[in-house]
Amino acid sequence: MPGSSTGRRRFAIWSACGTRCSCARAGGPYVVAREREANGGFYDLALSPRFDIAPQIAHAGLVELKYLKPGGRKPAKAALAALKAEAAQQLDRYSADSGLAKKWRLAASGGHVSLHRLVLVFKGGDCLLAEEA
Repeated sequence: MPGSSTGRRRFAIWSACGTRCSCARAGGPYVVAREREANGGFYDLALSPRFDIAPQIAHAGLVELKYLKPGGRKPAKAALAALKAEAAQQLDRYSADSGLAKKWRLAASGGHVSLHRLVLVFKGGDCLLAEEA
């Protein structure tokens, strides 16, 4: 990559709230995937472990994004809670995918990897919620 001393393309996932969700780089211990099928739905983002280069890796992540139209008033706490609950239900469904559990060696399927499920809610460009589900 021009201008890069390492020649490696780097990827990062950051929430707009300034809270670092996770970082990954090409050739690193994670693959950043988006819109892949899992248990009848499509997750928004995932940090998938690469056991070929980091067999000891102990964490994986699924991220569900929710968007509200910009403008108007900030949503009430109850509305944010409802969006978080909806996202958590989707993450429950995706994380119950047996193929994903086996491929990622999740603890739920007898493996050693902990799955982190993150919900991000945006209104326009502002992050209103960034929490684990």
